[in-house]
Amino acid sequence: APPTPSGAEQASKHVKDFFAPEALGFASAATDVQTAGPGRLTILGFVPSAVGSLKTAAVVLVLALGLAGTYIAWQLKRSRDQQQLAQVMRQLRAAVETDRGGGYRTALGLGDKMLAVDPSHTLALSAMAFAEAVLATDHGDPTMLARAQAHLLLADRRAGEENEFRMAAHALDSYASHAYERGLAALKPTLDRITNPLVQLEALRLMQAAASDDKEIKTQLRRLTQSVTSQPRPYVYLGYDALQRDDLSRAAKHFDSALQSSKDHPQALLGRALVMLEQNLGLELKQKEIERDLQRVASLPQDDQSPPVRAMAQFVRSQLLRWQNHPAASEEAYRAAVAADPNSSLFAYRRGTTLLRLGAAREAVVELKAAAAKAADDVRLHKKLAEALVRAGQGAEAKQVLQALAVQAPSDREVTLLQASLAQSSGDAQAAERLLSSISLEDGTQVFVDAQLGLAALARHSGDATRSVAVMENLLAHVPEAATADMLARAWCELGQSYEAKSNVAKALQSFEQGISQSHTYAECHFFKCRLLGGGAEAHEACKVYLALDPRGRFAGEAAQH
Repeated sequence: APPTPSGAEQASKHVKDFFAPEALGFASAATDVQTAGPGRLTILGFVPSAVGSLKTAAVVLVLALGLAGTYIAWQLKRSRDQQQLAQVMRQLRAAVETDRGGGYRTALGLGDKMLAVDPSHTLALSAMAFAEAVLATDHGDPTMLARAQAHLLLADRRAGEENEFRMAAHALDSYASHAYERGLAALKPTLDRITNPLVQLEALRLMQAAASDDKEIKTQLRRLTQSVTSQPRPYVYLGYDALQRDDLSRAAKHFDSALQSSKDHPQALLGRALVMLEQNLGLELKQKEIERDLQRVASLPQDDQSPPVRAMAQFVRSQLLRWQNHPAASEEAYRAAVAADPNSSLFAYRRGTTLLRLGAAREAVVELKAAAAKAADDVRLHKKLAEALVRAGQGAEAKQVLQALAVQAPSDREVTLLQASLAQSSGDAQAAERLLSSISLEDGTQVFVDAQLGLAALARHSGDATRSVAVMENLLAHVPEAATADMLARAWCELGQSYEAKSNVAKALQSFEQGISQSHTYAECHFFKCRLLGGGAEAHEACKVYLALDPRGRFAGEAAQH
């Protein structure tokens, strides 16, 4: 008897039967073509000629349909996931762009939502790392730096295109870890081609922290200024940077721009209030606006009131109370600010500059030393400390600070100005003149104008008013293209004092009026005019304007007598 076919042979038979010529409807002769029935090719497909073949075809069809259905379902889910991720990413970006504590925490929640859909989403990981790094560095949350580093590690493991969040987060991590040079080494090769302001901002922050070359910092500051369009974060940073450089008008402009992009941005509101206090212009009226801004900050959600924000609010209140002549309350608010943010150098620095402006140089030295101790590498703080030491008559200590600055920032010509000031205060007029004369327009418009003003004042104080007039007239005859109205106002008023020293009242008055026309808010020029006129209605009005602009100024006592 023939052997019984095995299961494999039986399956093979069905497959062969399915693809056999006769099953497909072909024959060796045209008359043998079959057009219907089992095992024939029809418009509906193959009709196997055997029951086993029919079962096999059914299995194949079911599998094919199942695979197709699974693929279609996967494609539909993938499409829905991509749409959902894109929508959540837009929300995350919007939350980050508010640059408020609550916005960054909202962004973290949205990032978690994205990772639940795609655990390896590089942009979500990068954005979360950035938000956490900002909360750690700018909002004083000590738990966030480790989280930022963990998300950065995951983002770095995913191959993909670089993005601004990851680059900025790495820079913030380097800043928080005091690894400034490491962060700069990673960023510098990209700065000429990456225009994103978040990246440009962190590069500037690292350069300033690393005490990079002054020209390099100015170049990076220009890059950042040119790259920013509407984001509040860069504007706020630029505002405080300008405030630290005593460029108050520019600081006010940056804070206003930030508030246009993010209404009720706490740091921008407080920065604007601080500028008003530092400008010291019309504070009788502006104090109400400052109080309103403080109230707006106090009414914000708690997530927007991080410890640094609350500390800044206390400091602004302290400065306002000082101006309102409430010294005890001012001191209490100041101590609360320092307690809330003990690492900030800004509070002592701004308090020191205020005291210096009021003529309290010795008290200013105390505050500026405290500020410098918290920011040992900050050249700007040490320059202001040197200025205070010179004005306080502490020449030996001023010399030490300036010697250290000359090593730390050898190309900084503001240090040369301070060296000249020290030489003059020490009675070495020749050394002072030599230092001032070494500064050219190529060193920068501001420092050049300051040097010319210094030369004129030096000549005037030495009794050579004729030379003083010549220096100022030459400057005004060849006004640098980048000279501001404030610079010109100071130049005209210095010329007026030089003519006054020559007893040429008419030209002195004309010069003072020219200075006032350049910048009505330059308070001292109004006083010089008042002093020149001596008495009468016009003199009284000039002193009245001076007191309105600078009621706590160094000439306030004398002006009040007119």
